[in-house]
Amino acid sequence: MRSIREMRRLAAAVAAGIAVLCAACPGRGQTPGSSGGLELGPHAVGFRTMERYDYSRTFRDKHGPDGIARPGERARPVLMYVWYPAEDAPGETPMVYGECSFASPADPAFFPLVSRLQEREIYSTLYPFFQGQRGSVVDLMNVALAAVRDAKPLEGTFPLVVYHTEMRGAPGENALLCEHLASHGYVVATAHSIGTMGRDPSSNVDDLASLVRDKEFVAAALRDWPQFDGEKLALAGNGFGALAALVLAMRNSDVDAVVAFGEWTAGPGLADLAGACAGYRPERLAVPLLSIADGERTTAASAAAGAFEHSARLLARTSTAWPRGFSSYAALATAVPGRAAEGAVAEYGSICRLARLFLDGHLKGSVEGLAVLAGAASAAPPPGFESIRALPAVPAPLREEEAAAVFWEEGTAAGVALLRRLRADGAADPMTAEALNTLGYQFLAAQRLEEAAEIFKLETDLYPGSANAWASLGEACAYAGRSDEARSCFAKTLDLLSIDTALDEAMREALKSQAEAMLKRLGG
Repeated sequence: MRSIREMRRLAAAVAAGIAVLCAACPGRGQTPGSSGGLELGPHAVGFRTMERYDYSRTFRDKHGPDGIARPGERARPVLMYVWYPAEDAPGETPMVYGECSFASPADPAFFPLVSRLQEREIYSTLYPFFQGQRGSVVDLMNVALAAVRDAKPLEGTFPLVVYHTEMRGAPGENALLCEHLASHGYVVATAHSIGTMGRDPSSNVDDLASLVRDKEFVAAALRDWPQFDGEKLALAGNGFGALAALVLAMRNSDVDAVVAFGEWTAGPGLADLAGACAGYRPERLAVPLLSIADGERTTAASAAAGAFEHSARLLARTSTAWPRGFSSYAALATAVPGRAAEGAVAEYGSICRLARLFLDGHLKGSVEGLAVLAGAASAAPPPGFESIRALPAVPAPLREEEAAAVFWEEGTAAGVALLRRLRADGAADPMTAEALNTLGYQFLAAQRLEEAAEIFKLETDLYPGSANAWASLGEACAYAGRSDEARSCFAKTLDLLSIDTALDEAMREALKSQAEAMLKRLGG
């Protein structure tokens, strides 16, 4: 009887149409050399897949062209790969790349999708990479990796890195980077790259948005992973995937750092595409960014990164242009007979180490990591890099929603003190008179009368010429039973009506009527 491992390898071979894809023999694989290159950390590495459906989105139409209802699941499938720190398993055989290219899913319903994705990787990526040499593709599939399939997770909690593949990249396109990070104490997760309603995504807003949502789904699903510490989250991406990672970082304030590989800005129309994507707001990126591009792409990446002024950016330029972008293929290919590229493992290892030190510094608070990064940016760059440049962050102004949250969560005294301090420091006001007024009425509606009065009082202090602010303060004081103060406020309102240029005639008349009516009612 075949073992589960042998059956997985056989499934991978059949799906690719290559009978000897992953031969099950003791010395079957070759491992990329690690001399001066991609060393592993202190932990063993495990690998497993997770299959889920996102029922908030459909992937197949409900009815076919003939109008007849289609059978089967229509929700969007999300196939996730997870690398993680594992317990040592001396008796277990590490995976070969073919088992990553075709990672047998636990849910049989995902087999057709996995088969189509491996077919895409072989014919769209690997054949061109090896100039159509079928034997080299087979040899690559037999290259040994470090991860053990379904190894027992190591006790403890670790940061999570969600990796975004290239536009049509395979989930394992950067398997060596993912293993490297996992061996150094990270949980790394990714998902396939598919279109909104089909296998292959394209360079359009809908597919970019779908890929962003896929990675949001991955981050949410990994919340249940016992090893995830629930607090430290980083995003990494390659090319189009880096663009998706940046959009997600702008939308999700839980993200602590971003690593962007390759030509994430150099492709035709990518800047316009990003700008049209919901949530793409460069001013919202306020976490550290590491951008690694080769010599041909660095100018575009640097120019784009310049828009992220509130992010502490590290812009790295590699010494050589990489085939297939920043992926594991060139490093893996060094173990393919006749395909060794001098220095490929060492250069790829330098890229992985820089990414890991960046994450160590910003997710783990590693003094060593931050020191190495600072040294690399101020002195001679490490091997494999032509230059590394640091751009400091400009402090981000406080956003309106952040300021409002202080009032609700820490109390009006804290909110008032915050806004007064910002005004005294000459910083931009995060809340306009209109925003403060709306906030005051929200507290008034919640029957928090004294707090509402505090907010309206702050509004009159910051915007003393606003008739509306004084009318609102008068209203809050009246509701709170502070009649003398209310009368004074409504009298002030009437005094300002003729000189408040922010009022249109309709608002001017409304405030006049309100103030006169309230003064009459209060006996003023």
